[in-house]
Amino acid sequence: MKGRGNYACRQKIYDADKEPVLSGLEEVADFQIIREWEKNNGNRRSRGDQGAARIERAWAKIDARSEMCTGQKCKQFDRCFITRMHQKAQESDIIIVNHHLLFADLAVKDGGENSGIIPITTP
Repeated sequence: MKGRGNYACRQKIYDADKEPVLSGLEEVADFQIIREWEKNNGNRRSRGDQGAARIERAWAKIDARSEMCTGQKCKQFDRCFITRMHQKAQESDIIIVNHHLLFADLAVKDGGENSGIIPITTP
C-alpha cells in the first residue's frame, strides 16, 4: 500500500478534460500521457500509481489525495485505484506499507476493527 498521493484519481483525469486545471505546455503534454495511460493500462491489473505512469509535472493535479475525494459518492468509486488498493489489501495475508502510511493509520484509528487506513483481518 502507498499513500493516496501516489495514485491517480480517475474522476480528476476525466474532469481535467473539461476544466482548465493545467498550466504550461509541459503539464498539458504530461496530462495527455496520463490520459492515454489511464485508457490503455488502467485496467483491473494496473495499480494506478505514479510509478506506473511515470509523470511528475501534472501529477499533483490528478492524484487521489483525499481533500477532493468524494469517496463512495464518486462516479468512479468502483473503478477507483484507491478502492482497488483497499480491496487487494483486504484480501491479502501480508500488507507492506511505509512508515508514513503506518503512522497515518495509527493516527486515525479509534480502536475499532473497521477504522484506519490499513485493513485488519482476523483469521
